[in-house]
Amino acid sequence: MGGENLLLPFTDNAPEGSRVEIHAIYSRYLPGRRRLRVYLPPGYRRAWPRRYPVLYLQDGQKLFGEAGESWRLQQVLDAEIAAGQVAPLVVVGVDHGGGEGDRDQTRIGEYTPVPDGQYGGGRAGNYGRMLTEEILPWVTRQFRVRKGREQTGIGGSSLGALVSLYVGLENRRIFGRIAALSPSLWWGGEWIYRFVDGLGENPAPRPQIWLDMGEREGATHMARAEKLRDRLVTKGWRAPEQLRFHRDAQGEHHEWAWGARLGAVLRYLFPV
Repeated sequence: MGGENLLLPFTDNAPEGSRVEIHAIYSRYLPGRRRLRVYLPPGYRRAWPRRYPVLYLQDGQKLFGEAGESWRLQQVLDAEIAAGQVAPLVVVGVDHGGGEGDRDQTRIGEYTPVPDGQYGGGRAGNYGRMLTEEILPWVTRQFRVRKGREQTGIGGSSLGALVSLYVGLENRRIFGRIAALSPSLWWGGEWIYRFVDGLGENPAPRPQIWLDMGEREGATHMARAEKLRDRLVTKGWRAPEQLRFHRDAQGEHHEWAWGARLGAVLRYLFPV
């Protein structure tokens, strides 16, 4: 797998500031060149040999930037770390393999564990193998990240949250923290509930999970999120230490809403 190292135009180049690098790898499991956007916290260069927790987020194309359809992840992380609310960490934004737009067929395929009768999809198994067998080892070699499930998280929004739940729960010995923002729980005839039911009577280890939904996304989606919360509780997840469920009164299904509650997500999963 080859690699690139470019700096995004909006990256803070101050020596002690954070920075975002762009790298590219090639996978055996999914075609094409895969772009990774890596956030390195303030002081990373001078903190040798310090190592950091790491969070893998989906939809890397939508994480960084100043405005528009962006989580403004760099700005949020910088503020939370400076305030002493979030532990300095490395964040790897994994681009999906398609073009622009949430309904890109390549994105849909990669982020869905099973096919849907209307939308197709169902290649998340390959996507999970790319993450766990190729991207994670590459990141561990290239950056000073801590090893172990308690130091490793996965997350995303919408279909990116669905695939994060699937990959994170399927690989519970790799990922100890999961962030699921506005997950697309309707996919495949609400397949996710059957998946959780299939985890067994007492699944272990249990990742710490942030699960949320915006009230402006509609009562049906909120009810689905509450149903997933209840399913997880029946499987042994204890709230709030292992499971935090959040209703965002102003939340819509949009990057601005996910970025607005990103600080709370990080404070729960990666506190100082």
